[in-house]
Amino acid sequence: MEQVYFEKEYFMFCSNCGSQLSDESLFCSKCGKPTKNNIHTLESTTKHKVTIFRESQIYLVNPPVNISINNKMDRSIENGGSVELELEEGRYKFEFSMSFRKKTIDVNVNKDIQLTVKWNRFTGALVVDVS
Repeated sequence: MEQVYFEKEYFMFCSNCGSQLSDESLFCSKCGKPTKNNIHTLESTTKHKVTIFRESQIYLVNPPVNISINNKMDRSIENGGSVELELEEGRYKFEFSMSFRKKTIDVNVNKDIQLTVKWNRFTGALVVDVS
């Protein structure tokens, strides 16, 4: 399994009630307290296994699927292939592309997950199932 390192993700929490805050929050959505000087951060260090599997499909032309994670890492997976990654807990943007087709998904990696990539025979679109 390959270990992949990205910039660490930080989470903001209200110091009054402990609720997680979004980056743009001016007030806590739970207790209403202003977020200025009301923020505690928690650094994520938990790692999870992410398996990306390309379903084996028979087509006349079957190019590899290229993968980019957070616009940084480029990989490709051949028909029926897979790759295992170890990612720190957090949100990631996965972009899959095959010739002119693209599919972008946001995934919250908070447990071991599998992404299954396939090509829809009827629409011609890339489909990614998260499990």
